[in-house]
Amino acid sequence: MVTEYGMSEKLGPVQYEGNHAMLGAQSPQKSISEQTAYEIDEEVRSLLNEARNKAAEIIQSNRETHKLIAEALLKYETLDSTQIKALYETGKMPEAVEEESHALSYDEVKSKMNDEK
Repeated sequence: MVTEYGMSEKLGPVQYEGNHAMLGAQSPQKSISEQTAYEIDEEVRSLLNEARNKAAEIIQSNRETHKLIAEALLKYETLDSTQIKALYETGKMPEAVEEESHALSYDEVKSKMNDEK
């Protein structure tokens, strides 16, 4: 991100990496100074630390919700998106809505097939 796309406030919109092979040269040539390489490393380290801290903050701030979801998974084994959303928003499992089954028994399928013949 920093070296290939120049996405760094500190180093600016400059591409430091890429295919710089000249006239069929096989080994990449060093095109940046040691100071610039150090600054790139520092910027990458800073971005990674920032991302890690943000991830830790998100996990910590949602710790209770994660615990509820984990407990529900232990109890029910699977959760659908509606249940997860309800746990996240209300902290409670939604009321179970019994859906009418449209499945046919073996005898019903057999009878239906005989009727179609």
